[in-house]
This record gives sequence, C-alpha cells and structure tokens, in this order.
Amino acid sequence: MATGQGTLMLADLPFVYSISNILIILFSNSNGIERFYIAGLLAGMFGTFLVIIHPIQKILDGFWKKRIEKISKYGIPQTITSPPVKMEINRINFLISLKTPAINFEKDKIAGTIYFTIILMATGVALTQPKFLHQIGLENFQYTWILLLIIFAMFNITSYIWGKELRQFGYKLRISALFFELLHTYSKNVDVMRLDMIKRSIDLNDWNSASELIERLIIDNRKFMDL
Repeated sequence: MATGQGTLMLADLPFVYSISNILIILFSNSNGIERFYIAGLLAGMFGTFLVIIHPIQKILDGFWKKRIEKISKYGIPQTITSPPVKMEINRINFLISLKTPAINFEKDKIAGTIYFTIILMATGVALTQPKFLHQIGLENFQYTWILLLIIFAMFNITSYIWGKELRQFGYKLRISALFFELLHTYSKNVDVMRLDMIKRSIDLNDWNSASELIERLIIDNRKFMDL
C-alpha cells in the first residue's frame, strides 16, 4: 500500500497487470483462459513486490538526501519595508519531511505517473508487433496508426507531467522542511496558530499557500527569531 495516502496501490497493480499481459501475449503461445491466470499470478506477485520495495520512492529519497545541502539555504529578497532574510534549514528537518504523508503523497504521484508512462510505451511497442495484433484480434484493423498516435500523445503528456512533478519536488520538500524548522527551532517565538495554518496547507498539498504563509510569518517575526 502507498506510504502517502494510498494512491500508489491504485497505480502499481494496474501497472504490473498490464505489463504482464503484454509480455504473455508477446512471448507465449497461450490464448486461452490460462493466460489470465498467469497474468493474475504475475501481477499479484510483482505488484506486492513493488508495494513492499517502493523502488521509485527509494530512488527519490536517495537522490534528495544527497542534494539537501544545495536546497538547505532559504532567503527572502530585500523589499522597501524589510531587509533580506537568510536562514539555513537543518538537515534533520529534510529527513523528517521525506517521511511525512504530504511528501510521500507527492512521491506516490510521481511513481504512479511513471508507471503509466511505461505502460503506454510498452503498449505502443507491442502494437507494432504482428503477433500481438493477431492475439488481440486486430491483425486486420486498418487504423492501428490512430491508436499509436493517441498513445504517443498520451505518452508525451504524462512524461511532461511527471517531469514537472520531479522539478517541483525539491521546492515542496524545502517548504515542508521549513515548516519543521519553524516548529522545532522557533515555535516559542511565533504564533502557533499560524504554524497550524501552514501545516494544514501542506496536508492539503497547497504548497503555494504554505510558502506564502511561511514567508509572511518569518517577515513578521524576524526580530524574535534573530534573523
């Protein structure tokens, strides 16, 4: 099951079931009901494996643990009414953030979109194989190219989506780490209700609001926070 909010389980099982069916159709001569038994067995086995291992999430964790120093510095530019603010986020707050439901949810979204992109790629390749077309009854279908065009369009859209999510992940991770920095280091100097509003925004995946609330809280309380 997903470590975030249960989204991954809705993506990994269709992923392995789809890939299992494609592989069985391409590399076996079975076209009877036993094919579904085999696909179900493989889907259950590898789906459970993915649920336990969380490979994409583990890769994201490892990647960002190595890049924490590069995103640990937080600053607010100087304005007419306020000098610039510079602070450094403690590494432990990033590590805590990587385990929170909000960040796990973001990792699960990325994983689910990547899985779907792989399904589209595998299906597109399979549709170019005569054996696959014969097994699914499309050997005389004249508009396979339309299916391929649709799959290609979907592939590009989903690739763009998970690419965008990957680029924004560091931004969201730093916001979550900033919240824990404020909570653990400055909670005695700031309004707890405002911290609660930030937490609610993060829990709702409203990262822009959370960022604005954090910036405003720091500006309003900088004297008490020695920044």
